[in-house]
Amino acid sequence: MAYPLFNVITLSADEESFGAQSALIPCSAEDAFVLTASFQYLSGGMQPRVSVEFWDAALSTFYGRIALPCVLTDNGWHVGTAFGSVPPGAQAALVTTDCEYN
Repeated sequence: MAYPLFNVITLSADEESFGAQSALIPCSAEDAFVLTASFQYLSGGMQPRVSVEFWDAALSTFYGRIALPCVLTDNGWHVGTAFGSVPPGAQAALVTTDCEYN
């Protein structure tokens, strides 16, 4: 039985690397993404967010994102997983970390 091949990309972002992004990942509409991340909520209303953003090759047109839900109330470590496929028209993906006010 043949198993599908896939790439694994690791992005580490500590407090000093807020807003970190991976290198540009070429993609096409038939590609699927599995996003798994560990993250920690610290305090206040800012929630950590990890996502894959889909763009055209020039990074000028945004096609959408796959994001992990981040509604946390404790400061422990959490692991989240999200699945999705590349939207039609997208040619590039970026794994990103940032915070969202909730």
